[in-house]
Amino acid sequence: MTGSQGSRTRSGQMDQAESEWLYANCPILASTTHITNLAQDMRRTMRKLRRDLNRCKTCPARQQCPILQDYEGQITEAISAVLAEFSD
Repeated sequence: MTGSQGSRTRSGQMDQAESEWLYANCPILASTTHITNLAQDMRRTMRKLRRDLNRCKTCPARQQCPILQDYEGQITEAISAVLAEFSD
């Protein structure tokens, strides 16, 4: 689309050519799509982790487990880092 704004449908949505051009050329759309995919992967991973943590409930070493002791701090630190990066 050289010099063209593209045509909009009656509902205000982009036509196919404009949509394809934007996805090919807009760094924000590419980044948000990538972040959305990563977030979906993270949700799946967190669900698996939650299932795995349920197994810890019956573990005799649970109270002294170094992995569980570090887990909460690591997750909190990671979330804080993401939020700080986004707010800059």
